[in-house]
Amino acid sequence: RAAGRGRARVGDREGSGEEDGEGDIDGVFSGARGRKREREADRAEFGVAGAWSCVIDFGICWFGNGDKQQASVALAIKLGAKPPKRKHRNYREILEEKKAAKTTEEDVAAKRRAGQADFGAVQSFQKQQQRKRDRERNPGAIMKHYGKARPRIGGKRK
Repeated sequence: RAAGRGRARVGDREGSGEEDGEGDIDGVFSGARGRKREREADRAEFGVAGAWSCVIDFGICWFGNGDKQQASVALAIKLGAKPPKRKHRNYREILEEKKAAKTTEEDVAAKRRAGQADFGAVQSFQKQQQRKRDRERNPGAIMKHYGKARPRIGGKRK
């Protein structure tokens, strides 16, 4: 037989004693079943990547229509796809939104300057002052402010 080829040449059959060439056919088709089994085994093989994708698909299938679309797009981006382009927005609408945000910010700043609204820092300071006044007014209520206290009176614990 020639090296690198599956079939025997006609000239190489000298002295084999085969007149019909059946040995030639058996040599060609003998491995066909084995190859088919190998392909089926390859298809049946289930790896970590396949399990991961099945779990992700199972999780996505329970979403609603809009959420399912967003989840599939996010998965595609994670796997290397280009993200979708942003939707077109009118420039005038963007300017109006910026103007509205600026006016609300100015209103909040004006209220803060006028002292009309209690904001976090102001409330925090007021609560701190209230606690200080309570401690000064009622020093006997130490349990309320600091937890359990066992004062020493005359060198003995009470």
